[in-house]
This record gives sequence, C-alpha cells and structure tokens, in this order.
Amino acid sequence: ASTSIRQSPDRRKRLLSASNVVYLAGLFVLISKTKSRCTPPKSFNLDEYANSTNSNNYPLSSNSTHRIPKIIHQSYKSLSTLPPLWSATPSRWQTLHPSYEYKFWSDDDNRRLIQNHYPWFLPTYDAYPAPIQRADAARYFAVLHHGGIYADMD
Repeated sequence: ASTSIRQSPDRRKRLLSASNVVYLAGLFVLISKTKSRCTPPKSFNLDEYANSTNSNNYPLSSNSTHRIPKIIHQSYKSLSTLPPLWSATPSRWQTLHPSYEYKFWSDDDNRRLIQNHYPWFLPTYDAYPAPIQRADAARYFAVLHHGGIYADMD
C-alpha cells in the first residue's frame, strides 16, 4: 500500500507535466492563428491600380486616396415609418459626414436591388420568413453593389 502511495505523487507530476505541454501547445496554436488573422493586409500603391475599375465599372481615379467608396448605407421599412428615436439618424449621418454619399434603403428598395441585380438570390430572399432577415441579407448586397459602409440605425 505504501508503494502505491509513493507512486501517486510521481504520477501526478507526470500528468501535470503532460497537461502543461498540451496547454502550452494550445497557447502557441492560438497565438499563431490570432496573429495571422489580426495582421493587417499589406498596403498597396493606388497608382498601380489607376487603370482598374471598381464593382460598378467606374474607373478609379489616379488621385483617389480611398479604397472604400465614401457611401453610407442605412435601411428600414421606410423613412416615413422610422421610430421617433431614430427619425433624426439619417440627417445626423449626413451632417456628420458631409463628404459621404448617403443612401437610405426601404424594404421595397432592397427587394428591387435584389430583383434587378441579383435575381439568382430572389427566391431565397423572398422565402425568408421575417422582414428583418431580408433586410439583413440586403445590406450585404447594397455594399457589394455600390461599395461603402453599412450603419445600423441604432
């Protein structure tokens, strides 16, 4: 009985040592994956892309300094149905960002965008059971088609 008691602390040390190795290996993998995902992309010289076009097939100007077009997208059922809490939101975005184009998308506008430019997605879009699901999907298509950023109302 005394030999099994003496072996028990040794065994714990070995297990503790093995768990430390596994723990450290896990940390190493986590840190290496996090670092690779958090590393910003290498910058590029816009002059090299002066003859390129964006998703709208408009030539990028050689004096452009923005990779993302200066367009703000927001959507809701319609402007007239914005809750009082959010009624000033569109004008505040426009006032605070005067150099940006502002696009408001109603539910009808969203469906027209999908219908006119992404008809392959329309059956899926129409099949969503809740309007918020359609609005959530449409925001990606608006940014894909026009570029810019999307900002929630809240």
